[in-house]
Amino acid sequence: MNFKDLSYKKKCQYLLGGALLLGVVAYMAAFNNTIRLYMENNVLEAKLERAAKAPSQVLVLESALEAIDDQLSYYIIDTLKNHETTLEIVSEFCFRNRLILKELPKKEVMEEEDFTIETSILSVEGNYKDLLRLVYELEQKHKIGRLSSVSFRLFKDNHLKKHILVLTIYIQNIRINNGDPIPGKSYEKI
Repeated sequence: MNFKDLSYKKKCQYLLGGALLLGVVAYMAAFNNTIRLYMENNVLEAKLERAAKAPSQVLVLESALEAIDDQLSYYIIDTLKNHETTLEIVSEFCFRNRLILKELPKKEVMEEEDFTIETSILSVEGNYKDLLRLVYELEQKHKIGRLSSVSFRLFKDNHLKKHILVLTIYIQNIRINNGDPIPGKSYEKI
């Protein structure tokens, strides 16, 4: 086969095929590495940008964690906020205000992997105003836990021929199972 004997159409086809083959070889040899390095550079620059912003993001996350810890600390059981303390506060309030503690606080426990939720249930009999003051004392002054439910029920005592108002309170506390009694107080900085 003589190259001079070929028509211009065939020569153009061979030239186009050669150019495509040269393009593929050039891409494989030079451009492929350049494009790969360009992509890696973009990824590394993005990581560098995130790393530069990391200290400020850590500060924001730490302040958010402290805010959550402050809110949660009212519901964490420590040595001062245990079941006996609840009983002591309620019985003292009942004695001072002539309320009747109908049921001693029962404790229900629900355990998860990292924490335990303890719910104390107590019932108190008396007038509405004093019962409402008891709720206020437990929730705002002593902060012995989260009052998850408060229920007033009116019963009629046929023997005494009067109505009796009974308050049922559900107080929840959280116990952390990992040994840290108050979360956030011993976290290490990143």
